[in-house]
Amino acid sequence: MRCYQHTSLHVTATCGQCGRGLCSDCSSKYTLPLCANCAHALILSEKSDITRSFIASVVLAFAALVLSSGLPPAGRIFLMYSFAGIPWGWRVLTRITPNVFLVMPLIGWLFYFSIKLTLAHWVGMVALPIFVFKRASRWRELKALQGTAAI
Repeated sequence: MRCYQHTSLHVTATCGQCGRGLCSDCSSKYTLPLCANCAHALILSEKSDITRSFIASVVLAFAALVLSSGLPPAGRIFLMYSFAGIPWGWRVLTRITPNVFLVMPLIGWLFYFSIKLTLAHWVGMVALPIFVFKRASRWRELKALQGTAAI
């Protein structure tokens, strides 16, 4: 079998996503053996996930700005910061929440989500700077990788 991109070379691995044959050069570009098309698609998917997270934070910060029109500037900034952290706090709590909550009556779900939203609000204030830094760093890595995964 021949490499899908280098037809003169023999296959040493297959793409982990689509199963195309890869030569040793193609299979060693990424940690997992991926063809250029699949690597490009994964990079775009991860970049869009990061973008959605940042947009959610900005929208919630803007909503807090609108809702806090009567507060002094320090209170408005605090409210914007705490609202912007909710998506990041939600992610942290989702990672540590056990799956036993999957079977509950409706009132249980309402109670669960109200508690989780409140906790996400407070956890998010700690998680926001950490995740923003990590996601911004990852965004730069993906942008650099995107050039190497060009189709």
